[in-house]
Amino acid sequence: MKNYFILLSFLLSFSLNAQDHPGCDGSRFVDDVFTELDSTMNVSFGTGVTIGGVDQELFLDMYEPNNDPLAERPVVILAYGGAYIGGERSEVHFLARRVARKGFVAVCIDYRLYDLPLFPLPTEDEMMDVVTRSVHDMRGAIRFLRAEADNSNAFGIDPNWVFVGGVSAGAITAMHTAHIDDEDEYPQTLIDILNNLGGQEGTVNGLDYDSSVQGVVNWSGGLNMSNWIDDNDPPFISVHETEDGTVPYGPGFANIFGFDIIAMDGSFTCHEVAESLGITNRLKTYISDQHVGYLFDDAQTEEVINLSAAFLHDLMCEDKVLNNT
Repeated sequence: MKNYFILLSFLLSFSLNAQDHPGCDGSRFVDDVFTELDSTMNVSFGTGVTIGGVDQELFLDMYEPNNDPLAERPVVILAYGGAYIGGERSEVHFLARRVARKGFVAVCIDYRLYDLPLFPLPTEDEMMDVVTRSVHDMRGAIRFLRAEADNSNAFGIDPNWVFVGGVSAGAITAMHTAHIDDEDEYPQTLIDILNNLGGQEGTVNGLDYDSSVQGVVNWSGGLNMSNWIDDNDPPFISVHETEDGTVPYGPGFANIFGFDIIAMDGSFTCHEVAESLGITNRLKTYISDQHVGYLFDDAQTEEVINLSAAFLHDLMCEDKVLNNT
């Protein structure tokens, strides 16, 4: 059954962009069409070992529209921020609820954090290891949700429309989940890390399901190397502040406690690469020296949620609401 599902998803991928999702009605995925939500908390989707050698069970929380007549809904998986040294999935619940009110299933996930001593600060190689583990965790969550959809589908997920996103470090995880693959060229350090941690997919769970995604919501994240974006990679929307001192807007370094830790190509650089390759993408820029300050301003948060949801809508629906997607 699972092999049939994988084959079906592969075949459908050639025709999905030419079809409307069944939920496309000009309002759903754009407007807040639901006021009541159902929630499911503390669902285990796998286990992994942290960089510090600790076995960690991974959980997800889910929000979905209440009394939804649509049987299968697109899913948006969100990861929290915290520089890979802190944070928890409950911190993006408020964003997930906003997304779910527009008719998506919104999922907040755990991922493994850096748990070695913070002093001396993590090295670039150690952070590369931690980011890789977080990507494995997000991919494990994707496989888990597709497995659920292939069996009872108790959560009413459309496995053909899986989006990932996040805030800061969570956005970095989402961007790497979407854009790194076997076609990319890696430094030897990353090759060794992948070999040690189970390759591109990792070992979070043994579910034999596709972990590809159909789009990315990047809130103040980026990629270690923007040339990992290929012309067959999924579309993405980015939001970023111009003078962000934590995750750079363009090329630079992500930092912890003000210290540069790992090279990073931020949202603007990723946008430029995507534009050169003809990849559908959108960049919303705020003139500011804050880091995700737009999520601490009610009006800007509403703007970001609406713009991000509309972008995902346009990937699924023939009638576009954004002029340049």
